[in-house]
Amino acid sequence: MKLKLSSWLICWLAVGTVCWSQQAQIPPEESRPLPQLEEFLEHVKKKLTGDRLLQSQYTFNRHETTQLIDRHGELKRSWSKEWEVFPSVDPKLSYERLIEKNWKPIKSSRIEKQDRANRKKTEKIKQLSPEHIEKKHQQERQEEQRRIEELFRLLEFRSQDRETIEGISTIVVSFEPRPSYRPKLKAVRPLRKMRGQAWICEDDHMLVKVEIELMKAVTLAWGAVARLHKGARLRFTRRKVNDEVWLPDESYFQGSGRVLLVKEFRMEIRNRYSDYRKFTVEDLIEYVADPTPSPAR
Repeated sequence: MKLKLSSWLICWLAVGTVCWSQQAQIPPEESRPLPQLEEFLEHVKKKLTGDRLLQSQYTFNRHETTQLIDRHGELKRSWSKEWEVFPSVDPKLSYERLIEKNWKPIKSSRIEKQDRANRKKTEKIKQLSPEHIEKKHQQERQEEQRRIEELFRLLEFRSQDRETIEGISTIVVSFEPRPSYRPKLKAVRPLRKMRGQAWICEDDHMLVKVEIELMKAVTLAWGAVARLHKGARLRFTRRKVNDEVWLPDESYFQGSGRVLLVKEFRMEIRNRYSDYRKFTVEDLIEYVADPTPSPAR
């Protein structure tokens, strides 16, 4: 059975994941006062954008590695896949072309088969008007704004420190759910059982890194009903692409649980994002166009 991070989790990884990489501390002489938290978070809130909406402007590669761990902490099994991703604001129109499996390239004949299967979907893209595409963007932005508003109502934030990550000055903010608040949006409710820290760029108020720890067991839909145990960790890091936009760099999950309340698992899932390239709908149509020449008339 395929286990995959659910869409809400990927979306909100950008507001709460884990990085245990070593960080350089800001020199003592720069221990200036931290910014006023409420004002700082207001800037963050205005700039907070879901990664799916941002990634829809680019093509990129996603490499996923999964490791199953036995009860003794030893590696039991591992596998990997890599895709070329052609995203869309409408998830149904996104295309992920599998190009590598278990560290071996996919045969060209199989890639062509994937392209042929996707062409029916691209026919829909050809028929989309600019007005329709803009309407989809508007709907996504409105739904996203609702999630952000709900998120800030649910979480309580505290300033912790200032740290430098790869030369970027960040403000470290911890967060945990307010016990008395009950989120109205289904996508936000799982965060009631999570706490963590966020590293936010001090200059442009963009998320650089987030950490989340599961405080209580939670039930998710991973292609089947799965229950994650307390203590599961998530990690998500972002980097600035083309010196213009912050996009996912790596996501990481580590935890244990049960599938269908019967089969236990302990696993690690790592996704790396690379080769971001500016992208339009026309690029997608051209990229997966039927290579078969038209018959002569």
